[in-house]
Amino acid sequence: MLHSTDDFNTHILKTENVLVLKNATMFENTTMVRGSCEIPSVNPEENGCFSGYVFRGDYRSPETVFREGFEKQVVLTQEDIGTVTGDMDGLTHNRGISSTVCATVASRYGLGRTNVPGSSGRHRRGNVYLIDAVTLRGFAIPTPRPNHRLVEAFPILQRIYEVNFTHNIPSDHVVGLVWPYEERPFDNALLPWFRPDKLCLAVNPQYRHGIDGAKEVVARFNEGVADESGCSIQ
Repeated sequence: MLHSTDDFNTHILKTENVLVLKNATMFENTTMVRGSCEIPSVNPEENGCFSGYVFRGDYRSPETVFREGFEKQVVLTQEDIGTVTGDMDGLTHNRGISSTVCATVASRYGLGRTNVPGSSGRHRRGNVYLIDAVTLRGFAIPTPRPNHRLVEAFPILQRIYEVNFTHNIPSDHVVGLVWPYEERPFDNALLPWFRPDKLCLAVNPQYRHGIDGAKEVVARFNEGVADESGCSIQ
């Protein structure tokens, strides 16, 4: 049994538990990863759905996320339906559980403001997680800002910027913690990432398919690239 956060962090950063996502094309557009599925809406005026692999930025520690997963922040009412589906203005306003098909976008979710009055600085506390939502289904929401520079860099965001889930995501669906290769593994969203070449993945001990299943997920992300050495831990 692990008795402290330091023990937990050391445990999940063991060499055999850290894998590498080496194909940026895949982790900046997970719709291309084998196992992902886009489900169009029967009504062209509404958004469709997405099942597959997604990223989420979150302020909580990996220990907490790996234990608790992701829970809805509010109780959804009938009036929230248009919001969670993105059909109102493309903004979901903390209704449901927001995620994205693009790792760079997820790093922006992981940023928090400082609590100092009058300060506009960023507070170093965010992390990014890879979620296995192959058996789940979220609403696929286009970007509300089609002229943003991120959309220009990652055209998939025109079609799917956010994947919003209306149900909880259990901890055993969290594959693990990710961060840019050769950067710090914790509180890694100090600043938004932009097109990292590779991502390290510290596998969640609670992931339902275990380390072998996580290796299969990584193999899907790495299709089309040559095998390389593992991830260095700083």
